[in-house]
Amino acid sequence: MKAKWCDLFVLGLVQCSNQFCLTSMLAAMSSHLNACSRVGQLKVERFEEVDEQIRYLLKLVQKFDDLKLSSMEFAYLKLISFTANDLPGASPDQRIHALHMQAMQELYDHILSVGGVTGFEDNTSENDSSSAAAVAASMYGTLDRYSQLLMLLPTLRWFKQSILVELFFSGLIGNLSIETVMPFILAMDVMNVFDNSDGSESTALPGAQSLANILCKNEE
Repeated sequence: MKAKWCDLFVLGLVQCSNQFCLTSMLAAMSSHLNACSRVGQLKVERFEEVDEQIRYLLKLVQKFDDLKLSSMEFAYLKLISFTANDLPGASPDQRIHALHMQAMQELYDHILSVGGVTGFEDNTSENDSSSAAAVAASMYGTLDRYSQLLMLLPTLRWFKQSILVELFFSGLIGNLSIETVMPFILAMDVMNVFDNSDGSESTALPGAQSLANILCKNEE
């Protein structure tokens, strides 16, 4: 999870982009950072680095929108990405490799079934040639979509974890490392993240107090 959380986060972010207007939010981030850069609150080099990541996210959202992925296809891409042994220093694991291969095969089978091709049997009817042509066309369509979906995964290497943490998590975790906080994020009750249980006002960003409470309880 420490090595692959960023891949899963980006895929989940893109999948839910329409639900919270991600493109508008990213455009607002870019505009705000640009303004900070112009008045000297942010170094130009830093702005360019962060803005590049924002533009990559916008480009990736467009790529996914063009392909109109189903929730099942998103699920398989997440599993394939999570089990891929594609990072420097990653050690091979036969069980994870087997799971990776199974996910690849099941994604292909899913696309094939959605395309309506479940097999082709020889027969002597006058429709043989047209049936064969239809199956061939459907198989080509399956391979084409399968290829296009897998070609999305290398784009996940566009992103730098440190910048994504700064953009989306800094208000929640402060100076803590994302690797330290991740187990608590996975275990926390997300419905109560923005609750202020004592009813008092706080200057902390929404969610920061909830996460701090979880960390403190764990240390007791």
